[in-house]
Amino acid sequence: MKLELKNSEIQDEQLAKKIASLLNEQSQNIDANTASQLHYARQQAIANMARPGSIISMSQYGVLVLLGGYWHQHRLLMTMMIGGLGLVALLTLQNLTNQEVYDQEDADLLSSDLPPEAYLNEGFDTWLSENAR
Repeated sequence: MKLELKNSEIQDEQLAKKIASLLNEQSQNIDANTASQLHYARQQAIANMARPGSIISMSQYGVLVLLGGYWHQHRLLMTMMIGGLGLVALLTLQNLTNQEVYDQEDADLLSSDLPPEAYLNEGFDTWLSENAR
């Protein structure tokens, strides 16, 4: 299996060298108009490579880059950061207000006429439902 793989790689290298030598030979015979068109196409390819990547792309080191193009757009990044901070602040405030409600319920429970152990008694629920009617 390894021998077949090495033979295939050797054949691929030989084919690539043959193609490169043919291209080099033919490049000497190119007229000015074709050379100009090739130069323009090369410049366009370089310009397209310089653009920021899409949402998901691979970097030159083989690392997956998520949202790579958005890091160059500072307005969008700042908007996302402010929105995230607002969401965190909202959740924190909601948690604090819920804590005050729980504190009030605990204070009401402790200041009632019944001791807290009465609420844990299984018979208390039945007594409460009978007396509530």
